[in-house]
Amino acid sequence: MAGIGATPPQPQKRTPVADLRAAAVVVGTLAFLGLPLGALWSWMTPRVELVRVPGGFGLAQENPEQYMAADGVFALLGFAAGILAALVVWTAAPRRRGPLLLSALVVGSMACQAIASAFGKLNRDEYLASLESIPVGWHVWRVPELKMVSFDVPTAFGNLMTGDLGGMMANLSLGVLVTMAFAAAFVYTVCAGWSRYPQLRSGNIAQERGSHQTSPRIRNTEAKEEDGRLPSLTC
Repeated sequence: MAGIGATPPQPQKRTPVADLRAAAVVVGTLAFLGLPLGALWSWMTPRVELVRVPGGFGLAQENPEQYMAADGVFALLGFAAGILAALVVWTAAPRRRGPLLLSALVVGSMACQAIASAFGKLNRDEYLASLESIPVGWHVWRVPELKMVSFDVPTAFGNLMTGDLGGMMANLSLGVLVTMAFAAAFVYTVCAGWSRYPQLRSGNIAQERGSHQTSPRIRNTEAKEEDGRLPSLTC
């Protein structure tokens, strides 16, 4: 039990270096998780079955839905990963909550999905080269590929130089590459909106309350003559 007049605990000061370090850890961790996410996407995505015909390849079934399944599975995995990442960051770093950590979630999530899409089609060039040697009548399965993404910075820059703004925007379409970032930002913002801590940082709440408490005051209550009691000290 603290004694009378004891100095109240001071709240832990927040330093920009510590916040930047936490944000860097979030970005780096999420970017690294793009490797298992890409492997999971490649494994879960249904494949389009092709058949070798004279002069090229044909579809084994008419109008297969698997062409868009790659984008759908990638988007669902991104939503799930974004929700999980936001909850983990919110609960694991209560002293670093704020807009910087939110920005790190968005940047890290976009890096995660970009790495996942690249890792999921890692052997695509070898696959395309092997198609030339497949005999007629043989069946092959097409590797996953995102159809709703068109991100080509050099081409977009060339469109900008020629004044073709429509072509520039078409070549900067991220599509499903932002689903994880959207989910992470939404969940983290909801957590912040429902937080009962004004500064969002639960680790300092007890210290913030203690800093506003003052020492108990001691006063001398003198008994009145008619009370017939001795003076006493009350806290």
